[in-house]
Amino acid sequence: NREFLSGIPEVIKCGLIHNHKILQMLKSDKEKCLNRDYTFLSKLIKLSLLSKINFFKEDVFEQLKRLNLNFGHTFAHAIEMSFKGKNIDILRHGEAVGIGMLCEIYYFEGKSKKFQMLKNLLDYYKLPSNLSHLKIINKKENLKRDIFKNIFLDKKRIGKNPRIIKLVNIGKSKIAEMKNNTKIKETIDNVIF
Repeated sequence: NREFLSGIPEVIKCGLIHNHKILQMLKSDKEKCLNRDYTFLSKLIKLSLLSKINFFKEDVFEQLKRLNLNFGHTFAHAIEMSFKGKNIDILRHGEAVGIGMLCEIYYFEGKSKKFQMLKNLLDYYKLPSNLSHLKIINKKENLKRDIFKNIFLDKKRIGKNPRIIKLVNIGKSKIAEMKNNTKIKETIDNVIF
């Protein structure tokens, strides 16, 4: 069940960057989703795939438009890398993506309506929206440093600044850079922990 639920943030991502109908379905038909209703999930998966195809079809080598599909992944990968090799089953990839999307929204606009809407949707599906539930009190500062460092190792970076996806509006996103290190650290402090 956890594996199934951890796929939800990737579906939410498609709703946020391309097709708001996905978000409406997730909000209004939670029981169908959780009960794995075949007709419901087939439609949800089809809409998600069509969103991915929209970004993929003209950019198979991930040079520009397709990068939008990485919404949430810069922070998600940094979080995942921070736990790598520690033999701890902390987060599934999709769970990290959910937290990463919150981080990317927060970086540009703080705890805005979009931030709160996403947090509410993650909470609605009982998905993590931060790492505060983990028993890592004595390791928190080290993890913060690791996450910050790992952000700069992201594969999408082409210059000195990491690239992330800015959610312009629900259904519209664009590629942007994180140029403010203080804001990156603030995001880690205020969202991840």
